[in-house]
Amino acid sequence: MPLKVYRRKGSLIWSYRGTLAGDRKRGTTGSSDKETATRIASEIENKFWKRGLDSKEKALTWPKAVALYMAAGKSPRFLLKLSEYWRDATYRAIRKRTIKRHPKVSEAIRRPLKIVKG
Repeated sequence: MPLKVYRRKGSLIWSYRGTLAGDRKRGTTGSSDKETATRIASEIENKFWKRGLDSKEKALTWPKAVALYMAAGKSPRFLLKLSEYWRDATYRAIRKRTIKRHPKVSEAIRRPLKIVKG
């Protein structure tokens, strides 16, 4: 579904909203002109699709991320257990909610995630 522009009640500034490939997008265009706002929303949509086609993010898997982490000289202390759980998951699939679903995550990990979530 393409992004649609709309004006919030009492505002002169146009905003956009919509869903692109399952990702909800919404925000302000910063423009009070509808034509300019439509062009801005279209540009945001184009950048999203270009990023989706050309992104390294889609190709990055958990094993590749672990290799990059180790190459940076970081500690591999918890990586074995996490690798068993996530195996070949893509970087994009790993979110806060998947970390919270991990069966052996301690409260020390969950507590900061609750704070970040709000």
